[in-house]
Amino acid sequence: LIRVATPSPWPDQPPTAVLAGAAAPSDSPTHVADAVPQTAVRGLHRRLRQLVARLPPRASASVHVRDLRSGAVLFDHAGDVPRNPASTQKLLTAAAAIELLGPDYRFETRLYRSGGVVYLVGEGDPSLLLDDLYTLVTKSHFELDSEPIHTVIVDDSAFSELRFGPGYAADGPDPSYLAPSSACSANFNTVEVVVSSSKDGANIQVTPRSTTITVVDRTSRTGGPLRVHTRAAPDGEGTIVVVQGRPPRRGSPTTIRRRVLTPSLFTAGVVANLISELHDQPAPRVARGSLDTGAPLRATHKSRRLASVLRSALTFSNNFTIEQVLRTLAWRATSDPGSWADGVQILKQYWRAIGGEDAQLVVVNGAGLSRDGRIDARGLVSVVAQIQRPGTHAHLLAYSM
Repeated sequence: LIRVATPSPWPDQPPTAVLAGAAAPSDSPTHVADAVPQTAVRGLHRRLRQLVARLPPRASASVHVRDLRSGAVLFDHAGDVPRNPASTQKLLTAAAAIELLGPDYRFETRLYRSGGVVYLVGEGDPSLLLDDLYTLVTKSHFELDSEPIHTVIVDDSAFSELRFGPGYAADGPDPSYLAPSSACSANFNTVEVVVSSSKDGANIQVTPRSTTITVVDRTSRTGGPLRVHTRAAPDGEGTIVVVQGRPPRRGSPTTIRRRVLTPSLFTAGVVANLISELHDQPAPRVARGSLDTGAPLRATHKSRRLASVLRSALTFSNNFTIEQVLRTLAWRATSDPGSWADGVQILKQYWRAIGGEDAQLVVVNGAGLSRDGRIDARGLVSVVAQIQRPGTHAHLLAYSM
């Protein structure tokens, strides 16, 4: 890892890096003479050529096989043709993030208080859950203050205003894997909706509870199949959960996970609800704003190490987590609010550093959720080679593969 002489916005971490020693791909199988027995190479060639020959006429494929110990190319079929990577894009994003932020990087979420106002400040933690917010509130010792809390202000200024990145629609389908992004997010910016039968119709529970979530019950014994969807509140400051159709049979509750539409306010609403329950007071109102620099810090939550967060994201192919990580990387590298545009440029720099060519990469977002993204098989193998190389930060991701 070679540091470059550029001022760093965070301690002891380089904003860009060049990874030396990446093996350049080769088209010729003759380079493997000293690494792999020629009989094995010929057998591999024969089997892969047969597989490629069986492709339907309208199908396209790229194949690139490389010996990661020697860098020798064992087989290549259109390995330099850019293809749509889909979720394999996550490997590039994760490798760049762990190399540049470092495996021990932790996301912080902080609570401050000034009088009757609580400030919730996020730094992009993609792993923040209800239990973490509960601990944050209980550690804040709000009960020692005689003045009731009337407002929770959420400061999400570490990220740019855009909540839905390229490839993610703000309207239309609302499954959890299309969740929006925010510097202050909780529960993967999703809610779990549990619908069960009751003598009066349907019993609907939404977790986690947030003051910005409104439930609309449109269930009916004579309705169609049970459906749950979410939409933005008319004022744009909340999420409406609409449940319609027939309730499930008694004893057979149905659980459906859906995305929220206003993530920062959703997270602040979870905190407001916790304050109400823990301190027996009316729920404070919530709003977006900036931290009052004079407000004393009450509690801080630190996430697990980045290496652990990324392993989970790759294991479950989590779009939300990878987008949060990309925007955090952009924020830390530029000191500007984390944006997809800056994050994409950093990924391109990393791609070049491991030997990739600009023409072979089109990055739209961090997760690969786009029909426009492109990456070639040779370059993707170079990413895998970097992950498999002992001594690199990226090697810590190998265990998630």
